[in-house]
Amino acid sequence: MSAPVFAACPPLADYYPQTPQQWPEKTGQIRFLMEQCLDSAEYFALLGAAEMNTGHLAEALEALERSLLLDSQYGAAQVDYAQALYLNGQLFAALELNETVLARPDLPASIQTMLQQRAREWRKINRSSTLIGEVSAGYDTNLNGAPSNRDLVLTLSGESVTLRLGPQFQPAEGAFVNFRLAGNTSQMGLNSRHDLVYAFRNRSSTDSQSDINQFDWRYGYTRAMEKFDLEFSSGTSHLLYGGSPLYSVYEARSRIKAQGTGCVPLTELAAQYQNYHGQSQVSGLEAGLSAGFECSDSEGLSKLGFEGGYLFNKANDARRPGGDRRGWRAQIRWDRRTGPGMISMTGAFAQLDDARG
Repeated sequence: MSAPVFAACPPLADYYPQTPQQWPEKTGQIRFLMEQCLDSAEYFALLGAAEMNTGHLAEALEALERSLLLDSQYGAAQVDYAQALYLNGQLFAALELNETVLARPDLPASIQTMLQQRAREWRKINRSSTLIGEVSAGYDTNLNGAPSNRDLVLTLSGESVTLRLGPQFQPAEGAFVNFRLAGNTSQMGLNSRHDLVYAFRNRSSTDSQSDINQFDWRYGYTRAMEKFDLEFSSGTSHLLYGGSPLYSVYEARSRIKAQGTGCVPLTELAAQYQNYHGQSQVSGLEAGLSAGFECSDSEGLSKLGFEGGYLFNKANDARRPGGDRRGWRAQIRWDRRTGPGMISMTGAFAQLDDARG
């Protein structure tokens, strides 16, 4: 018995629409040819384009994949498959394939321009930025945070000694204006994410000696590796009080968490340099090493974590009261997703002991 003979796949030029409005009519005609064109990469590329342009995304993905299986370098299928991946929510896979097509030496200039524009539009989706400005005003009876008493009573050798506070140490009242500017920018990659958060705060008042200027910024980087997730962050904070620098803080933190379901281990290393400009004797470097675990339920709605570790604060000046400090810290955190929001609860305990009294 001889094998059945199928008609050859006909030329497909007549099946390409002249206008987008012809896609619904052409799609039915193209589907009718499938039995004759099972080994044609051009046919499945055309079928995929027809299905995608008539709103049948799943069918379009299947047809375009079959075209690329027959000919992995078929350009029309690559261009449309990238678009179908994007419409299916696979942004990074779409961008990667789009870059592959752009690198082809045989790419027509008109197609290259279209693909470049498409890539720019797609990249906007994985970037986000916000900027918030706030202005408020009011009246404060204690702008400088001074004690309410006008004198202090000290007990020396069993006797009480009254010390009067000078005017500069008593509460100053007056009007104030607060200005705050804060923003953040994020960029997501295939396996990584970059975040930059920054804020500036200013309080101006009738008591210029208690005016505040504060600037903070923090950069964060996360990356998903093969067996664990890596997180790194760094930032600084600066505070000026009464026009003079009060303190600056510089910090860096790295964190490694294993991938998996249920409970996974994690470890963290953090360091922070605290610089008090007016009192350099109390400045110092604080570092900590901790480990713990994080547990998630099967639905990913609830998360429980615990961390504990060692703390060490090295005095910048040997004359610092108390000298170096050593201690430990423990923290427990619980998060629960509830509809569009989240409930978070955190409890922490830390103890630092001076090396000398």
